[in-house]
Amino acid sequence: MIFLFIFLLFLLLLMFGSYMSRNNHFWKKRGVPYIKPTIIFGNFLDVFLWRKSIGQKVLEIYKGTLEPYLGFFILDEPILLINDLDLIESILVKDFNQFRDRTTPKNEEFDPIGFKMSFFEKSPMWITARRRLLPLFTSSKMKSNFEQMKNSAKRMELAIRKSMETRGDIEIKEMLNKVTVDILVNSFYSIETHSFEEKGSPFIGITKILFNWKAIWHALQITYLFIAPQFKRLLRYKVLDQEVTEFFKKLTWDLLINREEENVKRGDLIDILVDIKKSQNVTDEYSREADFLSSLVIAAFVGSYETTSTTTSFALFELAKNIEAQKLIREEITKVETKSGNITYENLKELKYLERCLLEVMRLHPILPFLDRTCNEIYQLPGTELILEKGQKVYISVSGLGHNPKYYPDPSKFDPSRFENKNLKEKFKSTYLTFGIGPRACPGKRFALISMKIITANIIKNFEVKLAKNQSDTLKINPIGFLAQPMGGLFLKFSDIQQ
Repeated sequence: MIFLFIFLLFLLLLMFGSYMSRNNHFWKKRGVPYIKPTIIFGNFLDVFLWRKSIGQKVLEIYKGTLEPYLGFFILDEPILLINDLDLIESILVKDFNQFRDRTTPKNEEFDPIGFKMSFFEKSPMWITARRRLLPLFTSSKMKSNFEQMKNSAKRMELAIRKSMETRGDIEIKEMLNKVTVDILVNSFYSIETHSFEEKGSPFIGITKILFNWKAIWHALQITYLFIAPQFKRLLRYKVLDQEVTEFFKKLTWDLLINREEENVKRGDLIDILVDIKKSQNVTDEYSREADFLSSLVIAAFVGSYETTSTTTSFALFELAKNIEAQKLIREEITKVETKSGNITYENLKELKYLERCLLEVMRLHPILPFLDRTCNEIYQLPGTELILEKGQKVYISVSGLGHNPKYYPDPSKFDPSRFENKNLKEKFKSTYLTFGIGPRACPGKRFALISMKIITANIIKNFEVKLAKNQSDTLKINPIGFLAQPMGGLFLKFSDIQQ
């Protein structure tokens, strides 16, 4: 009996191994260079074990080849990494209609709001969601929000001064979370958050849940959403925690009702939602139509929050190691303020060195270190004989392109001068994909850059920033999740520039 049990177990394992290995020669049959997969996990064992993030693993694969494209495997699924710049532009721009969607699955049964956000939404609905959000990022809208953004940055400055009285070192990511919440909630919903007050803001609590990778089950779902979409029903994948969903659903409906009762226009996202609600006659806050409205409220917040707060923390980390860069930024601010009296929406563009610093930081540490697309129909890669079948997934390493010495000499060096030459930026535009390119590029790029410039300028104007004594000068990225986030916080030491 024991022998029979062992034999059956061995047979089951053999069958399972054979099934998981059935695609091992997928790329070889098509004449595509590839990395030989291991059984079960393919080439992504480190990611499944959270030893490396998705972005770090894709970067590793990118660095290991000089081929224009390379095959690899996630579990038993063949993936194609695109490295050639012309092919990248074809997929993201020229032939975008063949690669409209990301690789993540739809799972609205378990998360009806999260998967409606434009980042995860499929065609054609992502176009509708994106179009609804675009008015938030017009020049006129950003100009009208400019002084409010400056006020938020000033509140952060005062919070830093207060912390300097009691603490030698400051964990800057937490501070930046607060100022980002201040800016976003006021800009998008016309709400004062009071993030820096002692009582705090409920939005701060929600962000801690939203991006809490210490919650193992949530972290697993977010990571596996990209690398194991076939388990979406088994693992009941969700983008949003239930508490986050309920918070934004209530927020959306309350804001809509209040705005309708006030009968005023504030030029924000809620005005847009009121118009949608009226045109579609949405009366049930638990309907699919109401879920779509909530998804827009969440998407506007989530899409801008990490980009602004984390990237600005990376910027201050790099500037803390470059005192000379801080001096140049300070001189640039003084020159603009001497000429115009203060920083305005119109003269912010004159802070060119500061902008180059931010661009360089985003090259070094892109918040989304990889791009993924699904082939929507049979497609022949331009200039090759390779035919991609419908459903074929492709990856692009944003970090790999940004760290390729062919495009950026001495790529590990912080060198803002790389972005002085506009012709160089145009020549290598497909190597700088921090915000993506093409129809699915980040719609809030300018909003994020303006927010980061305001926050960074106010800090560097008033403080000299250095790394805290125990802060490593090498940025450590959390291997959990799909976004690049600092591991264990970023601790900086501030000195008042007036002293």
